Amino acid sequence: MRKRIPIVGVVAQLVEAGDLKPSSVRVRIPSAPQHNIRSQLVKAVAIMREPTRNYHGEMGRGTANWKSALTQHKALQRIYRRHGYKVELLNPSMKYIGSTFMQDAAFVNGDQAMLLNISSPWRTKEARHNRYELEKVLGQYLSVERLGLPDLLDGGEIVVTDDEIVVGISSKAAKRAVKQLREKMKLDRPLRTWTPRDQHTYIHMGSEMSYIGRGCLITTDQFSNLPVTHRYHTYIAADGEEDAANAVLLHDGTLIMQDDCPETVAMLRRDGWKIETADISEFNKGNGHLSCLSINFTI
Repeated sequence: MRKRIPIVGVVAQLVEAGDLKPSSVRVRIPSAPQHNIRSQLVKAVAIMREPTRNYHGEMGRGTANWKSALTQHKALQRIYRRHGYKVELLNPSMKYIGSTFMQDAAFVNGDQAMLLNISSPWRTKEARHNRYELEKVLGQYLSVERLGLPDLLDGGEIVVTDDEIVVGISSKAAKRAVKQLREKMKLDRPLRTWTPRDQHTYIHMGSEMSYIGRGCLITTDQFSNLPVTHRYHTYIAADGEEDAANAVLLHDGTLIMQDDCPETVAMLRRDGWKIETADISEFNKGNGHLSCLSINFTI
């Protein structure tokens, strides 16, 4: 049986015998398998809009201080950046003060986004006014569809888990909007709907319930026994800490929660969750929550 000599050894023998000059030797060393570069570099994006001096809250929790709101907003931006998000800041809007609540304006699923028509009467014109800029930014990363009028749906009505998409239906316009979602988007998981009994006190499903990973939800006590929660392990926000039911799950598994919910935060930390806390008290005065302030996605 012939002995196999490594190629490097053969080259060395030829050089030594004078049959090859060292300068003429070109040894090609096989490279390691190359993975798709895009899959290695996870790109996480948070689209946000800072509040302007016209932002004043006054929606049930008192008058907001816009300078404090801006400080809180910038602190939230820093949290996203610490966790690898590229923060895309849209131009502030002096005319449409509610436009800082970005979540309602679009829904992202996989590599697609849909621009939504906000249901609140005082924000209807805002959505149309700001649509071009938002569509331009989303279009840098995703394919973009538009929800056709007269159908209405807020991004805050949509809760996405690892296994499904749950949409709160509070009007016939929202029911028709869900039909458009199914027809225009290639949804990567099943979509089911839920209709609240009391639509007068109801704001958004996402204000009362959040998916926090590991097959778990965090909800208000009011939402904890609803049929939509039965397939999940459910944590209930502590009494007086209902705002904790709105948490943001980042792409690295970290949660962002409000800093004025210490009992609920401690409960989740005991069970192993990594949590960043943020003060958004000025946005609470406008009935806003953490998830309201950005459109987040990973590509």
